[in-house]
Amino acid sequence: MKQVNLILVFNAELSQVLMCERVKDPYQGKLNFVGGKKKTDETDLEAAYRELREETGITAQDILLYPLYTTTYYQDGIELAVYMGRLIHDVRLVEELNPLIWVECSSDFTESRFAGNGNIQHMIDQAMDHKVLLYSESTEP
Repeated sequence: MKQVNLILVFNAELSQVLMCERVKDPYQGKLNFVGGKKKTDETDLEAAYRELREETGITAQDILLYPLYTTTYYQDGIELAVYMGRLIHDVRLVEELNPLIWVECSSDFTESRFAGNGNIQHMIDQAMDHKVLLYSESTEP
């Protein structure tokens, strides 16, 4: 089973969430959260921080990630770990491959321009229900 992660990165004001515009499948041309594949020698959290750093330049000194949930897509052979975090301070984004875009949290994430067949809206809603976690000032991963 392939293990992957998605990371919801909120700005300091919790008004915007960071997304990438996918340049290849799955979801080519659509907006999605950053994330990627877990390596066999790392934990889910280590993989999330690594992918976040590689795709955006954001490090553990910029954000504290919290697990939101994990789910398994048996038909696709994917275990998905979803993380969330709020930036501690402004950062300069460094794009790896996919263009990065800040999107207003008030957006309708069920629109066709977003990946995930409506799942992104669910993830945003879940994160906002637990936003008390997003206020931690700690920088330890």
